[in-house]
Amino acid sequence: MANYYRASECASAFASYVHELHKEISDMIIQSNVNYKLHTDVRKRLKTFNFGDFVMVQIRPEQFPPEPLKSYMLVVLIHFKS
Repeated sequence: MANYYRASECASAFASYVHELHKEISDMIIQSNVNYKLHTDVRKRLKTFNFGDFVMVQIRPEQFPPEPLKSYMLVVLIHFKS
């Protein structure tokens, strides 16, 4: 008994169409992300802090090991030192 499969021309054409469609949509998503980044970079405001300024810092829990910091407060008021 032979273990090969023969796909019909219609199925092969549909598979190649879906493959090309997927590639086209993927390229459109990548282009959309590039345009979004360009737009957000234009609107980005850089912040400059001086010695002695008070700043609010948000600490994300994923930046620390989970065991010792489960009850650690997420927002801390610190004195900025450079």
